[in-house]
Amino acid sequence: PYTLGPKISDWDEQRSDWLAKNPSFPNFIGPNKPRVLLVTGSAPKPCENPVGDHYLLKSIKNKIDYCRLHGIEIFYNMALLDAEMAGFWAKLPLIRKLLLSHPEIEFLWWMDSDAMFTDMAFELPWERYKDYNLVMHGWNEMVYDQKNWIGLNTGSFLLRNNQWALD
Repeated sequence: PYTLGPKISDWDEQRSDWLAKNPSFPNFIGPNKPRVLLVTGSAPKPCENPVGDHYLLKSIKNKIDYCRLHGIEIFYNMALLDAEMAGFWAKLPLIRKLLLSHPEIEFLWWMDSDAMFTDMAFELPWERYKDYNLVMHGWNEMVYDQKNWIGLNTGSFLLRNNQWALD
C-alpha cells in the first residue's frame, strides 16, 4: 500500500525537544499568536490560457501582501514531489515534508492558488482555534445532515503541527 513516508510515532516529543533547544524559533510569536506558514503552489508548466498565469501572479502577490501585514511566513511550491500523488492529492506529501522540516511552525495554512484575500485587515481568531488541530470551511447541511464529504472545502485550511496531523 501507498504511504507518505516512514511512520513517525513520537513527533510531539521530537518537536518539543527541538523547540526547547531552539528558543530563537518559538512556535508562538506573541500572546495567542502562533507561528504560521502559509503554503500555496501551482503546476510547474504555464497555464494553457495566458490569462491564467496573470491571475496566478495576482494571487501570489495577494498572499504575499497579506502575509507581510500579518507576520505570516509563506512557501510557494511548483514541484511535483510524488508522481503517484496527482491533482488535489499532490498537496499531501508537501504538507508532510513542511510539517517535519519546520517544527517551529504551530500551524500550516494551506491555500489553493485560486484563493485570494478580499479583506487584508482580516485576522484569524486564534483564540477560537486554540484547541483544534484542523480548521476547515464546510457547509453544515451537506457535512452533518447529508453526511457528504463533498461539503468540505479543502481550498483553505489550517493544520496544527503535531502527531495528529501526521497520523
